[in-house]
Amino acid sequence: MVYLMWLLILLAASIASTVTHFSKRGSSRILILILWGATLMVLVDKLYSYAKSGSFIEVSEESAYLGLAMLVLALALWALAVSLRRLGGLLRR
Repeated sequence: MVYLMWLLILLAASIASTVTHFSKRGSSRILILILWGATLMVLVDKLYSYAKSGSFIEVSEESAYLGLAMLVLALALWALAVSLRRLGGLLRR
């Protein structure tokens, strides 16, 4: 089964983080890189699945949960990266 919802959720989050980054100059690029990397990874997976089986779109509740789980994981990785960067700055003082 090929799911579309997690691609849409990641794409929306990627676009929102990019717009926020360019409207707020001091924000971190790490979240943008994580989200766009995940979005491109899912898109490549979908294109490969489409080439193999011919089905691209299927919207379900399970895929929405998967998309939200991937978004939470991306935000957790971003928070960890920001925390480690700030901790490194504190340790250098």
